[in-house]
Amino acid sequence: MGFDDIDVDIDTVIIGESISAKSLAQALKLDMGIGARVICPLPTDEMLLSGSDRELYAEEDIKAALEDQRPKLVIADPLYRYIIPEGSRLIELPHFAFSGRCFQKDMKDLINKDIKEFFE
Repeated sequence: MGFDDIDVDIDTVIIGESISAKSLAQALKLDMGIGARVICPLPTDEMLLSGSDRELYAEEDIKAALEDQRPKLVIADPLYRYIIPEGSRLIELPHFAFSGRCFQKDMKDLINKDIKEFFE
């Protein structure tokens, strides 16, 4: 269950709810020139995902997709840290749908922010 159209220029994966993850991917592309794929672990309308994005529900499928791509950067809820491939950097982006209130104090508001602040 990997990415069938891997582009060597895209080495970032965002794991999250489709609308927020795709919005973040677009901001990364426009503001920083970083291409990103989305793995959506929740049901979503397929029109919200592009050709290289994936709707994967099972942890083992997400892990396999990450192993296939070996991204340099993964942006995801902290609970995904256990399946991030060795050598990939994790930027934690807590989300209520995944970790609930466990990381509530660390949740980031990315609306109307300079996306570069997210990487500091």
